[in-house]
Amino acid sequence: MTTFRPQLEQVYDGVLIPDLKGALEHKTTETRIEHYNNKPYEVEDIISTYEHVVHTYTDFNDGFENIYLYKHMALHEVYHQLPVHNPKINSSSKGNFMLMPEFIEKKDNQYLFKGIGITRSNAIIENQEGQFSVVSLDCP
Repeated sequence: MTTFRPQLEQVYDGVLIPDLKGALEHKTTETRIEHYNNKPYEVEDIISTYEHVVHTYTDFNDGFENIYLYKHMALHEVYHQLPVHNPKINSSSKGNFMLMPEFIEKKDNQYLFKGIGITRSNAIIENQEGQFSVVSLDCP
């Protein structure tokens, strides 16, 4: 249950996803320096601010990271948004359905999930303000 009104979007034949992000309010691009193997790399973040979510997309050339910071949502609401960002569909004789990432473990403030497909890691992280982020790293 949620107090947020979802926007239902069809992602596959008969499969709808409940998207809670709301209307797009602002979009920016920021550049920063990341160090990897003691070498500096310029990284570009695309930040999209919605009514209920701030989405940061970062392209690392050989992979990309998505961070969805949910404003004013509880853990159970954020958990049910896990498959919304990168839906994986399974088809069977009983119909089509969306796969939920498999829970691995809780470590400190992180709930870790097994990746599906090109998703190498998937986590829900609680920050110091009690807000939750969905963080995924995808590498084709």
